[in-house]
Amino acid sequence: MDAVKLHLSEMFSSDFIIPLPMEDIKRNSRRYNELSEMTFVGGTNVLNCDIHSYRQWDLNLHNTLRLKRLVLMGCGWWKYEDRPITKYTKWALSQILSKDYIHSVRDSYTQHRLSEIGIKSINTGCPTLWNITPADIEMLNLKKKQKNVVITLTDYDKNIQRDKTLIEICGKCYDTVYWFVQGVGDFDYLKSMCTDVDLEIIYPEISKYNEVLKSGECDYIGTRLHAGIRALQLGARSFIIAIDNRSTEMAKDFGLPIVAEDKILELEDIVNSNYNLSLNIPYDNINEWKAQFVR
Repeated sequence: MDAVKLHLSEMFSSDFIIPLPMEDIKRNSRRYNELSEMTFVGGTNVLNCDIHSYRQWDLNLHNTLRLKRLVLMGCGWWKYEDRPITKYTKWALSQILSKDYIHSVRDSYTQHRLSEIGIKSINTGCPTLWNITPADIEMLNLKKKQKNVVITLTDYDKNIQRDKTLIEICGKCYDTVYWFVQGVGDFDYLKSMCTDVDLEIIYPEISKYNEVLKSGECDYIGTRLHAGIRALQLGARSFIIAIDNRSTEMAKDFGLPIVAEDKILELEDIVNSNYNLSLNIPYDNINEWKAQFVR
């Protein structure tokens, strides 16, 4: 949300921008959509093959008939789906998405799925990556392992063996292990694991998480994708444990620094090695997508 708001405010500095909810689209949202010249949609896993079965946004029949001129901004596919896109989903997306602009998507997999139903898009990557510069990458590669680390876990993708290994390796490699509570079930999940590692809790406020990272003495290791990207934004070495297609696909396309789940036992060697970040951010694609809206 921070990234989407930042780039839209730069692109439309003299316009009135109104944030609207996706999960519960009511009369007021439909009204503002109708009044607006265009409406942007941000959501890293908002698209899927059957919007009835997985409702990341409220595209019931009434809303689908009312919403117009929506433009995707760095959106991505929910997960790998080896099945065709349903007729209703194809109809709904063709109904609500703008035909005047090319849409921005998170990765090549999403671009391919949209092309199956005739929707044009350009692979810009997630907006959270757009402001990371080659100079930022060069500075990150000069960094050595820090004395502290902040970790994250994912309450909706539990793997006790994997996550206990992550915690124990971090306890061995770092002086202080911070743990950022990002999801509503994260704390209960942590309590279900027995570990001797003392954890400093960062409660779920992004400002507190930012403060720890800005100290300059902290690496990031965890299963939360955007917590890892925020670490990169703030100049911290980041090791994202790849547990879904979002991180895997962005690693393929842009060199996102991931550690595969089956490499978790190698984590100690990985964090003690020189950092080798080679992000390939598609600046040309980003600028091409933005250029559509220059007046």
